[in-house]
Amino acid sequence: MGPKLIDRSGRRKFLKLGALASASFYSAPFSSLAQELTRSGPAKRVVIVGAGLAGLTAAFELVQAGHDVTVLEAQGHAGGRVRTLRDPLADGLYAELGAARIPDNHEYTLKYVKQFGLPLVPFYPTSGRTSTFVRNVRVDAEPGAPPDLKKFPLAFSPEELSLGLGGMFDKAMGEALHVAENRSVWPPPALASADQQTVKAFVQGRGLSDAAYEALGFQPFGTTSALEAITLVSSGHSAKQLNKIVGGNDQLPKAFAKRLTDKIIYGAPVTRIEQSASGVTATYSQHGTTRRITGDKLICTVPFPVLDRVEFAPRLSPLKTRAAREVKYGSLSRVTFQVRERYWLRDGLSGFANTDIAGEIWSSAHDQPGARGLLQLYLQGASSERASKMSEDERIRYSIEQVERVFPGLRSQIEYASSQCWDNDPWSGGATRLMNVGQVTAFHNESRRPEGHVHFAGEHTSTWFAWMNGAIESGSRAAREVNTA
Repeated sequence: MGPKLIDRSGRRKFLKLGALASASFYSAPFSSLAQELTRSGPAKRVVIVGAGLAGLTAAFELVQAGHDVTVLEAQGHAGGRVRTLRDPLADGLYAELGAARIPDNHEYTLKYVKQFGLPLVPFYPTSGRTSTFVRNVRVDAEPGAPPDLKKFPLAFSPEELSLGLGGMFDKAMGEALHVAENRSVWPPPALASADQQTVKAFVQGRGLSDAAYEALGFQPFGTTSALEAITLVSSGHSAKQLNKIVGGNDQLPKAFAKRLTDKIIYGAPVTRIEQSASGVTATYSQHGTTRRITGDKLICTVPFPVLDRVEFAPRLSPLKTRAAREVKYGSLSRVTFQVRERYWLRDGLSGFANTDIAGEIWSSAHDQPGARGLLQLYLQGASSERASKMSEDERIRYSIEQVERVFPGLRSQIEYASSQCWDNDPWSGGATRLMNVGQVTAFHNESRRPEGHVHFAGEHTSTWFAWMNGAIESGSRAAREVNTA
């Protein structure tokens, strides 16, 4: 997950596939998002599968409306792909292993950040030069300034050099991003053809060269539908700032879970969902025992790779079954290094870099006190897929080599290293939905369509996929569906 994005100042940013969008939320103004769910009719018994942000949001809103809710979570904690690393880091340092950035136009996320009193700070530092590493050449630029394209060994056309990164990005996607801002109908008819093209074909169709495609950082998309990429990029394009939660982003799912303490059953993976005329029964295992729970409605929030392992009776629609089996998930991995000294500061660098060898490098503790620091290598696409197949020791060695190429000196500074590969997580099967050519048209609306008493949520069912905002939006939508059903 993680295309590079050009903001209005021309500075490249990588935004997790994890993850970007306009300020339009299905044409609903923010004031409507703040309205509490009002129960329609008698209270319903609702079973929710999954305690990620989608399941937690649905549960919280339904409980607030007076419904009887039970959440079944396979793991021993809530949060899904929102995960913060603390132990065994020293000096109170922490770093994100999953969802990391909160654009200031993600109103579903910001609604609950504000409601739970969680303070935000900027994700990126305001001082230190940012680095861009392309074809073994590192170019540093002052905060807010683009790198000098002429220093890279890329064959830009004279027009592209004149446009700069920001201009090339606008030429590639500007018109499409404007269309994508209105998500009241999805996919939008004006962008239907983009679902039949790869990102590279779309960019070339806009008159840009292979060099521009490489400089814009679209390589991780590979066979991804251009419409899918446009949607992802549009989700943060109008944001003025990217933020994070003080103390770690897992404070958000923890705040939900704290208010749902007696509603969540942990260590309870669901194996079967069976519907009858009057309701729905979920079969799950806990402590080696098979158990069942019945409700009037069920909300299933598990990712497609996990959904494909759940038995449904009756079976899911053929199209939804195909989606669960065919939709590719973006590969993302994060390797965290605790270092005894923030050595990059000696050279006036921020510790943040965009690279063509892996993805991104973050100085994740730039706002945390102390001499020690953290560097995270954010592997995306093919580099993450390769790393996910390695042993932990091999992955650490590979990652050290990649960071050393950009910020020499890491090896002698390392005190601790570990990795998180979302491809290898049995309850995720990847980092985020990433539909290939033709799949948005085929599968997006089907992914969220209710089937009998079963409703569906999760970032993969939202046009805000890959972001916390998408998970929360989808959970809120499913809660309203159940409330009015």
